[in-house]
Amino acid sequence: MAEILVKKAKNPKRRPASELLQDSDLFTSDFQPMVKSIFWSTTGFYFLGFVIPQFAEMIGVQDVQLGLIYSFITIGNIISAPIVGFLADKISKKVLGAFGVFGRGLSYFVMYLAILLRSYVLFVISCIILGFVVSFFWIPFNQLIAQKSHHAHRSFAYSQRASAVGKGGLVGGIIGFGLFIVGQKFQFPIYLIYSSIILFAGANFYAGYLFLRAVDEDLTLHSTEVDSNPILITTTEKETKKGKSPIPKMLLIGLIFIMLSYFIGSINSEISKPFLQTFIMRTVTDDPTLIILIFMPSSILPMLLAPKLGSLVERINIYWGLIAAALLGALLTFFLINVQNMILFSFLLIFDTAVAISQSLILDKFVSRISREHRGKLFGSRLFFANIGAALGPILGGIVWRLYSIKMPFIISIVVEVALIPLFFIAIKKTTPFLEEK
Repeated sequence: MAEILVKKAKNPKRRPASELLQDSDLFTSDFQPMVKSIFWSTTGFYFLGFVIPQFAEMIGVQDVQLGLIYSFITIGNIISAPIVGFLADKISKKVLGAFGVFGRGLSYFVMYLAILLRSYVLFVISCIILGFVVSFFWIPFNQLIAQKSHHAHRSFAYSQRASAVGKGGLVGGIIGFGLFIVGQKFQFPIYLIYSSIILFAGANFYAGYLFLRAVDEDLTLHSTEVDSNPILITTTEKETKKGKSPIPKMLLIGLIFIMLSYFIGSINSEISKPFLQTFIMRTVTDDPTLIILIFMPSSILPMLLAPKLGSLVERINIYWGLIAAALLGALLTFFLINVQNMILFSFLLIFDTAVAISQSLILDKFVSRISREHRGKLFGSRLFFANIGAALGPILGGIVWRLYSIKMPFIISIVVEVALIPLFFIAIKKTTPFLEEK
């Protein structure tokens, strides 16, 4: 028996985040504990993003080989995303999520060993494991967020996820970067400089335990425009199943354009992102401590501000929101590759990350409203196509860097960012009439 809270839809209003989260018409009682549990699983996010190019410099690999490291993470994700997308609609999301967190912890242990041995092959294996298992967490987790929040506040709900990631990354960054800076200054052995990776592995195992305790899969919030009063009903899985019918042609076109947008958008993001740190080392500063000071604010501040961004995008028309995000993203990338002042570069990077998060919140909310029954498949398909693009992006970026210059991946990114606007427009226009959550 599954308990489903059916709530009357409410228009988004400017209310404090704490008040929104306590509103039982908008979020289930286990929503906050569930989101807070990911704090521990994300402690290694930002430091490991820093470690990859540092490891590449340490063993003397660059351009295509560096791009391949990032690509192998997404290759693992490509393999698992469609599998998890199907499973998430069939079996326990809590079990899938816990498997993903425990697997991430295992991948960190392998990565730490690869660094100690200076083994490129073992490092790649750890990245494949990491890419494979993260789908097992994020697909069912995104599905659970949709099931436990009102669709009118869905962007805000997903922003709580981003905020928890930011807080975990902040604490993990202080530990990881702190050990790295002190270790570099006092010439610690390599096993101490990167010892925080072991701590992050342990934190993931603890996160899995908290996640299993926090989630009540039987408690789900459904919103409807028909019911005049909130009521509690009980249904069986058999009763909630709907008869199957062919997918309308316009909806199919809309879904194709949505997945195409994710695919091209991921190529666009990853064609330049893996080389940003190397670009800074070549054009702004090669001091590892200063690079940390550039990256830390841009990685963490926008995530901590995600609830504010989520509340903001709730009040913006989806078309104008996506157009503004694309144009601002292109403009900020242009400025990034044409400034050499460290402080200005950091500020631009903060705004660029905030724009990317806002765009992601808009799209996540829209995709989550298409179908309740097939959310897992939709999120799995989204991740599958996004990761194919993310796997190709670093390879293409490495090739154009080698053939032209290190600026070329960023120039291509600017052009593609603007070219995505018509794809977003067609995808939203064709899909909107068929949204299950209006």
